[in-house]
Amino acid sequence: QRCQLWAALFVLLGACGGVLLSVRRSKSGRLVRCRTGRGAWLLLLAMLPLASPVSPSQNAYLVSGDVPTWPFAEGDHWQRRDNISTHKQLNAGRRRPYCPISMDLLLSTFITNKRSRGNRYSRLQVFRHAMRSYFDLPINGFYLFIQLDEEFSSQRQNLENELTSSLGSRLQHLEFTRILTQARWKWLMSSIGSDNHSGRLVFFLQNDDHVFIDVDTSLLCQGLMLLHSEPSKFKTLYMSHWPEALRLTGKVSPPQRIGGFVRTNLTMVDAVQVFNLGFLHHIFVELEWPQGLQVRRIDRLIMQRAVWGTFAQSLLRTADSENSLQAFFVPLRELCRKFDGYMHIGIPFAKVPQLEINHTVPVRSADSLKQVMLAAEKLQNDPWSRGNNFSVPAEWVSVMLDLYGVPRTTSMDL
Repeated sequence: QRCQLWAALFVLLGACGGVLLSVRRSKSGRLVRCRTGRGAWLLLLAMLPLASPVSPSQNAYLVSGDVPTWPFAEGDHWQRRDNISTHKQLNAGRRRPYCPISMDLLLSTFITNKRSRGNRYSRLQVFRHAMRSYFDLPINGFYLFIQLDEEFSSQRQNLENELTSSLGSRLQHLEFTRILTQARWKWLMSSIGSDNHSGRLVFFLQNDDHVFIDVDTSLLCQGLMLLHSEPSKFKTLYMSHWPEALRLTGKVSPPQRIGGFVRTNLTMVDAVQVFNLGFLHHIFVELEWPQGLQVRRIDRLIMQRAVWGTFAQSLLRTADSENSLQAFFVPLRELCRKFDGYMHIGIPFAKVPQLEINHTVPVRSADSLKQVMLAAEKLQNDPWSRGNNFSVPAEWVSVMLDLYGVPRTTSMDL
């Protein structure tokens, strides 16, 4: 390869020389090109690929800056970020495993330290940590609506600089506010053409702290392909709250295992899922919201009675809260985890540990993995568990261990 590179460089130099010889100055001082230079230009263009030091195998893992994205409605608040410099785009060309199906990330959130539960870290620090965990996921475009509390106003420019330099041309929109009303959501949906791209996959988040912790992106990629091929009109892949979501799959309809995923039918609009864009269009555009309604999270817009029980008080009274609207997928490997764990619903840290800024790789022995996977088995007081008699089958545990490449223990008793 080194010899080929040097040979290609010599040819390039020769071609450049031909180009230079083909250029002369006119009497008026302008540069003009002679006809004899055309062949030199063609030779130069033809030899450019030979001078590239990147092998085909390496090239398969490089991400081009020209990724397919949603159409843009140009305006004061929605403009393509074409002012990103070339070197920043190159820095954002991170090596990510190839995935034939990709998604976009749409986030609308509020970052503040003023929370009912104590903070182990600054919430802006936690948010940055979570965002960095998404950088290497198969995401085409990032559409970010981030409202910072006044305590973080001095760090706004630093955050913008980090997102811009890290994401390059994948950062399609950044606005330091969040969306609360249906009018604004309708505007966004219209801007991205949601009525014409119903099959597009969107990782939709209204949290600031769900960190991607899986060993790699291979299972996520399989999930995106599975979601893409699913014929249902509405479909989602639940990305976090792993032990709770696994048990929930058996509460409403009989679950079916498909490879490394579990599929069932129910209605769940929690804003920590990969949605097909048609589902988001239904929620934000087709359903009529009550006049003046503002929501920080869409979780309570549609609450299926079979899922939420007596807690089912949908904010959208005209929405169907009885029937299952979507195909609902849950992975058999933990993709994301809430940074501070799930103690708020009764899962102790001893079973599902909290994450740390400088160390987020959990211990993955067979016992620790089973402990996390089955952490919601004994829950009874939270809405999803109340009235739910479903238990995670031993077969799912075996598949999970195989997906992690961890040897099974001699006993698979749950």
